[in-house]
Amino acid sequence: MVSDRLIPPVFSLALGRSNSDESYIAFGGLPPVKVDGNFTSTPLIPAPGSSSTEFTTYRLDVDAFTYGGYPNASAVKPGQFGGNALTDSGTITINVPNDIADAYNKLFDPPAIFPAEVGFWIIDCKAHGPKEPFYVVINSTTFTFPGSDFVLGDVLLSDNGIGGKYGNYCFSGIQEGGIWNSTGHFTLGRPFMQNVVAVHDVGAQEMRFAQRKY
Repeated sequence: MVSDRLIPPVFSLALGRSNSDESYIAFGGLPPVKVDGNFTSTPLIPAPGSSSTEFTTYRLDVDAFTYGGYPNASAVKPGQFGGNALTDSGTITINVPNDIADAYNKLFDPPAIFPAEVGFWIIDCKAHGPKEPFYVVINSTTFTFPGSDFVLGDVLLSDNGIGGKYGNYCFSGIQEGGIWNSTGHFTLGRPFMQNVVAVHDVGAQEMRFAQRKY
């Protein structure tokens, strides 16, 4: 459609939180959902080895991943915890620096656990999410994510090939992504995409985000 000049080189995505919320992909413009505030833009970062004008992934810089108690939100400075992140609507979790993921997972009720034989954070499928909202800061704009959105009660471990005594647990929506400035692999998946309208502007080589209003 872009090469035939039928639409501008833009597509947008808005994922609903639940079956009662509509999800949209819009080619050439914006989906028909309400947003809270203005859109914030940030440059796209080409994947290693790819052309500067061809984007097979949608990668951007994040100023910070944090929540109010880690540390006080007002103390967060751009780059303190952030790094290069991949937006991915097909990933069910967000993957953030290890220390933040570990601290936030302990705020679930009951707390998430990290069994060595499983290798990631899992929760009681009926757990309550952290009362502290989670924050992702992009280009000095703070996006807010309620703790309840990290309870992936519909993603059972046994349905994903993990049985045994942990088969009846579910995935936590926030996982370890590595260490910033080291081996970090940070991903903005489902809990992130459910709370924003994400504009992929390939023509301008940037992404734009606005907080989705429910």
